[in-house]
Amino acid sequence: MNSNSHSLTRSTLTILSACAMLSFGAASIASASQGAGAAKPSAPQKTTDAAKTTDTPKPGGPPITDSLEAPASTPLDRFKAMVGDWNADLDGDGTSDAVVTYRLIANKSTVVETMFAGSDHEMITVFTMDGPDLVLTHYCALGNQPHLKATSIKPEAIAFEFVKGGNMKSRDEAHMDAVTFVFEGPDRVTSKWSGYENGKSEEHVSFVMTRAPKTAG
Repeated sequence: MNSNSHSLTRSTLTILSACAMLSFGAASIASASQGAGAAKPSAPQKTTDAAKTTDTPKPGGPPITDSLEAPASTPLDRFKAMVGDWNADLDGDGTSDAVVTYRLIANKSTVVETMFAGSDHEMITVFTMDGPDLVLTHYCALGNQPHLKATSIKPEAIAFEFVKGGNMKSRDEAHMDAVTFVFEGPDRVTSKWSGYENGKSEEHVSFVMTRAPKTAG
């Protein structure tokens, strides 16, 4: 690797992959009720438009709608299930090198990952649905924002590939280009990252995250 190039080193790629560890389905919160009231059994009568009644929501309560829409399950749910803190082993030695935090925003339609919180190289990765597609945008310490789309979604793994990038003249600039998340269990996820520069994929890095124990109190 030419020392004068801007090729990704293992340490740089580790930071990229670590921060993007887990780079829509907005929930409907309306209650539902049938609007037309049923006729009393003891006094049956023909219902006219003028005689129809509707339920009135209680003051301060949720609106009454004609039906209850349950939020559809989406691939984003795999990442919603990761909300909380995770210990990240970045070098494969079996010990935690960093804490990665996941949280929900925007009415639970978006998952935000934060890596290296509070440091100069703090970075975030944002996961959301774009129509039928699961996508992520990584806000990198390199100063660019690669945008990836899930191209393979299986029960055990989700793979993302580069689509476009913010603050990048071309794909040939060094950036995080692809990642596969392998869900080994509810408390263990292995991610496999690769960078890209000058027409070729750079070093691949695999590392493991385990869910951090909840602190008492």
